[in-house]
Amino acid sequence: MGTANKTAIITGATGGLGSSFAIHLAAQGYDLLLLCKEQHLLDAQATKLAKEYPVKINTITCDLADKNNLDNALKKVRELERIDYLVNCAGYSENKNFCDEAIDDALRMINVHISSTVQFVHTVLPKMIQRKDGAIITVSSLAAFLPAAGSSIYSSTKAFLNSFMESLHMEVHQYGIKMQCLCPGLTHTPFHSNKESDINVPCIDLWMEADDVIEHSFRDLEKGNIISVPGFLNKSVKNTLHVIPRKFYYKLTEKINSKKT
Repeated sequence: MGTANKTAIITGATGGLGSSFAIHLAAQGYDLLLLCKEQHLLDAQATKLAKEYPVKINTITCDLADKNNLDNALKKVRELERIDYLVNCAGYSENKNFCDEAIDDALRMINVHISSTVQFVHTVLPKMIQRKDGAIITVSSLAAFLPAAGSSIYSSTKAFLNSFMESLHMEVHQYGIKMQCLCPGLTHTPFHSNKESDINVPCIDLWMEADDVIEHSFRDLEKGNIISVPGFLNKSVKNTLHVIPRKFYYKLTEKINSKKT
C-alpha cells in the first residue's frame, strides 16, 4: 500500500454493505485493504474495483472467528504506515433460540461481531491518534434497539457495538477522530435470506438499498452523529421504542416469533 495515499480497511468487504463501502471509498481515491473469508469473492471484488478506480487494492482472506486468521490480519494492518478509515462490516444473522443453539455457534458470532471489531479498533487507533485524523465506522443494526427471541446473541452483540463506539467517541474525539455505529434496518443485500426479502407491508416501504444506507452513513459521519440510523421508518421505530411499555413489547415479539416457528 502506498504510504502517501489515503487508506481504508474494510472487513466483510464483499457483502452488500461492505461492497458498497468499498466502491464509495475507492471513488474518493482511497487505497483499500479488503478482508473476507472467501478468496474468490475478494479476487472478483478487487479486480472490479481496480478496473474502475485508480487506487491500489490489497486483500486478506480471513475468517474473523479463527484466532490464527485474525492474528495474521492484524499483523498486516500494523504494517500499514497510514490508516484513514476502518469500516467493520463483517457479520451475519441468526434465527434460533439460545437453548437450541450450539454454544460454539454463539461464541463464533461473539468473536466475529465483538472480539474482532475490538481488536481491529485497538490496532488502528494509535496511528489515528498520532496523525490526529481518521474515521471508524462499525456496522451495527436496528436490532441493537430491538431485543427479540431467536436473536439473543445477534441483538446483544449489536447493542455492545453501539455502546462501544459511543464510549470511544468520548475518549478520542479530541484527536479529530470520527466514530460511528451504523444501524440499518431491512436492506437489499445478501445478508437477508430470500424468505426475509419477501417481507412487505402494503403502502409502507420497509427496505432500503445498500448505496442509500452508505450515503446516509457518510452524511452522518460529517455531521458528527455517532449512532446513525438510516431511513425515516427506521428512525421512527428507534425513537418510539422508549414509549412502548416493556411488557407489551415482550408479548408482541413473542407473537412475532411464534409465527416464525
